[in-house]
Amino acid sequence: MTSITEVPTVLQLPPAHAAMSPIRMDIERAWMTVSVLQMLKLPAAVLTANGRAVASNPAFDACAPQICLGSCHRIQFAALSAQARYDDARASARADLLSQRDRSFAVPGDGTSLPMVAHLRPLPDIERNLSPSAALLLFFTSVVPQRAPDERLLVALFDLTAAEARVASRLVEGQSVTAIARAFGVATSTVRSQLKSIFGKTGTRRQAEIVSLLATPHCV
Repeated sequence: MTSITEVPTVLQLPPAHAAMSPIRMDIERAWMTVSVLQMLKLPAAVLTANGRAVASNPAFDACAPQICLGSCHRIQFAALSAQARYDDARASARADLLSQRDRSFAVPGDGTSLPMVAHLRPLPDIERNLSPSAALLLFFTSVVPQRAPDERLLVALFDLTAAEARVASRLVEGQSVTAIARAFGVATSTVRSQLKSIFGKTGTRRQAEIVSLLATPHCV
């Protein structure tokens, strides 16, 4: 497992050897995923389907001992209740990797750490196809609500286009399809088409479900 603050040995191989290493490619893609979330100050780790961490960012590393990596690079929570919820969520996600459903659960705080919400979700199909060993994304947010999610986060997590992320963000703010179309200077049919794509990528069917899913808390 590698943090983005470290350079694994496999990445230091001579070009002729490194080019032949699928492990190197997997690590680089996982590194890119947690790097995006690091820019948003979100603790994150990319996991295999079996729950072994293949990459984490400094924000995740800073969560210890509330959340840390144990033997075989597996996620460990200080709170037994959070550990049980994580184990259940990972088992559910592993059984349904084709789903983009977010599995969230509470992580209680302690004397020095604030409570958080953990989010576990399968990586988009394209990421899993390119990087077979990377199957799940685990990231954490605080419990302070915000009005709308960061559009960069929506692009990174749900593989939305920039235009789709803007539409999704406006929906969370309570704007109607007509108002969104007017604000962006496009036809209502264009926004509805983007909304249909958002449904498919987020695993939702109704606007209310999108709002419930995407109205995520502030980053830690």
